[in-house]
Amino acid sequence: MKKLFIVMLGVSAVVACTKSSVSYEPAGEIALAPVNEINKTKTTVTDTAFPADQIMGVYAYYKADCQNGSKVGTFKDASTYLDNVQFKKNGTDWAGWKDGAAYPYYWPKNGSLVFAAYSPLTDAANKPAVGSHTFKADGTAVVSDIFKNETFTQSRQTNETVDFMWSPVTAESHTSKSNHVAMTFYHAMSWITFKAKFAKPEGMATTTEPVITIKSLALDNVALKGAFETHVSEIIWTPDVDSKSKDPIVVFRGEGDKALALTAESVNVENNANGTLVIPQEINDIVATITYDQHVPGTAKVEQKAVLHLNQCKVGGQSLTKWTNAKHYIYDITFTFGTDDQIYIAPSVQPWKEENVTTEGGAIEHK
Repeated sequence: MKKLFIVMLGVSAVVACTKSSVSYEPAGEIALAPVNEINKTKTTVTDTAFPADQIMGVYAYYKADCQNGSKVGTFKDASTYLDNVQFKKNGTDWAGWKDGAAYPYYWPKNGSLVFAAYSPLTDAANKPAVGSHTFKADGTAVVSDIFKNETFTQSRQTNETVDFMWSPVTAESHTSKSNHVAMTFYHAMSWITFKAKFAKPEGMATTTEPVITIKSLALDNVALKGAFETHVSEIIWTPDVDSKSKDPIVVFRGEGDKALALTAESVNVENNANGTLVIPQEINDIVATITYDQHVPGTAKVEQKAVLHLNQCKVGGQSLTKWTNAKHYIYDITFTFGTDDQIYIAPSVQPWKEENVTTEGGAIEHK
C-alpha cells in the first residue's frame, strides 16, 4: 500500500563632523536599547524583544570632533572606546556588566560614539562567538564593519543550540543626550520547523481510519561548524563540510505514550519548543528521516520509515537548495492515502485435483 507524503514549505545625505564644545555636565552611564530585526523572518528569539537573560559583547568607537547624530561614515580615524565589553539587562536598562555584577561604562565628556554588538558571548561549544570586530570609515562611507569567527560551533542537541545575533555599527553617533542607544540585532542562523498532519480521504469510515503515530524525526548530514564574516547587515557563512554530523540531529523523539498521533490539524514535530537552529548551508545531501507507526484500530502497529530529501522541496514553486540566515523554513508534511491505497484482497480457490483410485487387485476382501 502506497502512502502519499505532501510537503508544503514556507519561509521573513552625509553630515560632516564639526568641533564640539566641551560639556561640563555629568555625562552619565551608557545604556543600550536593543531590539531584534524581524523584517526578514523570525527565529528562536521570536519577536523584537531582546532576551532579558542574554549578555552581549559591545564595541564603541570614538571621534572627538563629531557631534551627536553624526553619520557613521564620517568617523574616519576613530579610536576604540569600548572593546568587546559586556552589557546585560540590569533592572530596566542594558548596562555595563563584568564578573557577574554591574560595571558601569560612562560617556566621554565631548565628542560622540558609534556602537556595534553581538549576542550571546559564546557558541554551543562555549568558545567565543566572535573572534574580532573591525570598523573603519573614510570620512564619507563605512569601509569596514566586520564581525568574524573562523571556528563557530553549533550543537546537534536542539535544546543547546545558539541563536547568534549581531548588531552593525550604528548609523549615527551618540552622546549622553541619546539616553538609551537603540541597536538592532540580526539573526545569523537558520530556523527549521517540521509540522505534520493526517489528511483523511473523503468517505473513509472512522472505524477503519489508519492511525499514524510519529516516533522520531532526525536530520542527517548537517554541518555543525563553520566560519562567518558579517558586512554591516549581511553575513557570509562558510560551513565546514567535514563537520557534518556523524550522528543525526534528533528533532523529535517520542517513544511509547509520548509518540505523536497525527490528526487533521498540523502540529509541530519537535521536542524543543524553541525550534531547531542550524548554520546556514547548502542542503543538497541533507535528509529528514521520519520513523512512525501505522495501524488500523484493533490491529498491530507496524513501524515504517519515510525519508524526506530536503533539496527536492520547493518554496513558491522554486527548488530550495540552501538555508540562509534569518529565514524560518517550515516543512509541513501531510500523510494521506489515495483511492488506490486501500488494501483490497482478490480471493481465488485452487481447483480440486481429482485422483481416480483403482480398487482391483485384491483391495476388496469378501466375507
